Amino acid sequence: DTDLASLVAEVDGATSMLQQRFGVSIEMNGVDMPVPFRTDPNRFIQVLTNLLSKAYKFSKPNGHITIDVKRDADQVRMSVKDQGAGIAQADKFKVFERFADLSNSDRASKGGTGLGLNICKSIVESLGGTIGFDSCEGVGSTFYFILPDRIDEDAIDLRAVS
Repeated sequence: DTDLASLVAEVDGATSMLQQRFGVSIEMNGVDMPVPFRTDPNRFIQVLTNLLSKAYKFSKPNGHITIDVKRDADQVRMSVKDQGAGIAQADKFKVFERFADLSNSDRASKGGTGLGLNICKSIVESLGGTIGFDSCEGVGSTFYFILPDRIDEDAIDLRAVS
């Protein structure tokens, strides 16, 4: 059992240097009170850190990122929305592939290996959840993941993400 609001605050603090480096502001919704939830906190942090750092890297200077936490009776939906370049329609099919190199990513100047989203997908699925995105080229992207509230810990196969 963990508090997602605390985990989101931890990730925000850990990525604050990126916020300064890229000159991007952040807004957090749904974390003004504790959000009790059962999940692997280390894996949750790993996924959210990756999505947030990607949003910082690909946002426009002086842009804005929004983190939304929406919880209902049996699941939580985490989303990270940026105001970056968005993902070209022709590249959307390869976003979660290993070593993905999107046409407008400028990965050489931003850094990265092209493995982050593939790892996020493996982690989220190992926790019994789903991951996806919505993107509009020239407007930005929203990456989200949905996790079930009470996962069967015997069903978690962390070997899938090792």
